[in-house]
Amino acid sequence: MKKNMQTIDGNTAATHVAYGMSKDVGKNPFILDSKAPDGSLQEFLSGENRFAALEKSFPEESRRLRSKIEKEAQERYQALKKMADDGV
Repeated sequence: MKKNMQTIDGNTAATHVAYGMSKDVGKNPFILDSKAPDGSLQEFLSGENRFAALEKSFPEESRRLRSKIEKEAQERYQALKKMADDGV
């Protein structure tokens, strides 16, 4: 290791940055900075050609898949929120 590299607890500062290590040991390093889903996912999907084509060709399957996507997005957000709130 180069002599001029500063270390924090035996690790280089670059290591701390690369791995998200905090100087504040014990604090949750995971911060959820995205907002909760607001229902605009369906609007977004309607603007995507692949989903619009699916809607025209197989409307029932499209509705089923859109509902599944919405549910999974909500579940994923809740899991991430729990990680941020409780600690990873």
